[in-house]
Amino acid sequence: LSTDAKSETSYDVSAGTSMATPGVTGALLLLQQYNEQLYRSYLKAATLKGLALHTADDIDAPGPDYKMGWGVMNAKMAAEVLFQKDFSTHISENTLELGETFEFTIEASSGETLTASISWTDPASEYINRGTLNDGTPALVNDLDIRITQNGRTFLPWKLNPKKPNAAAEHGDNIVDPFEKIEIPNAQGTYTIIVSHKGGLLQDEQDYSLIVSGASFTECSLEAPTGLALANALENEISLEWEEMADGLYEIQYRNEKDDVWITDFTTTNTKALSDLVLNEAYI
Repeated sequence: LSTDAKSETSYDVSAGTSMATPGVTGALLLLQQYNEQLYRSYLKAATLKGLALHTADDIDAPGPDYKMGWGVMNAKMAAEVLFQKDFSTHISENTLELGETFEFTIEASSGETLTASISWTDPASEYINRGTLNDGTPALVNDLDIRITQNGRTFLPWKLNPKKPNAAAEHGDNIVDPFEKIEIPNAQGTYTIIVSHKGGLLQDEQDYSLIVSGASFTECSLEAPTGLALANALENEISLEWEEMADGLYEIQYRNEKDDVWITDFTTTNTKALSDLVLNEAYI
């Protein structure tokens, strides 16, 4: 069910790409809203595109294909990548200068799939296909590359072979796409992510977005405390108590169920008084 063009207020039910398009568009808008709520900023177009492709549910053989692209969008997984930023995921918007190489060392979360991707908005190409069928001439202007290395081994991104459109994706040097992704199942230990480019760069630089998941970016861990209980109830105040954890920093969020805005507070103790409550109204 989505809007249609019959009138300014009409809706219609359809299927296929007619519904995939508004579905994906709505999901992307929700992700922008969620990022603004979390970090008070909006994602660049390249970051938003990269996030959707980075977290898509793979279909059929591993990697992309000419039928399903990178798979089916998973808005929940994308939102989790945003929420876990700087804990188990990394999202950054950077600029690669001409001749520059960017290196980033990370520690993989043991046993998980380490995934790293780069996405960028490529400048308009001067190449125009004049009707040649299956022309293999790359239209990419700024060719960025991502590699992951560990102990002398280099992991390459996914790529497709246009001469064999039914073949499964393989790993290699991608020279045609403004998005590249590397996946390392059952990753263990320390890896180095390298972003570079081939040839020149139009205007001597290119903005790009880097997304990493399946790694650890802090010694802290997210864990809900146990033994949560209410105490000391007054007319407009009540206390929350829980079992204390060593070196814990606690984030408390609550709101009146009638409101949309969460009240957020932090404490290092195992109790917190919730004040300015309204009698006989429900809070979550």
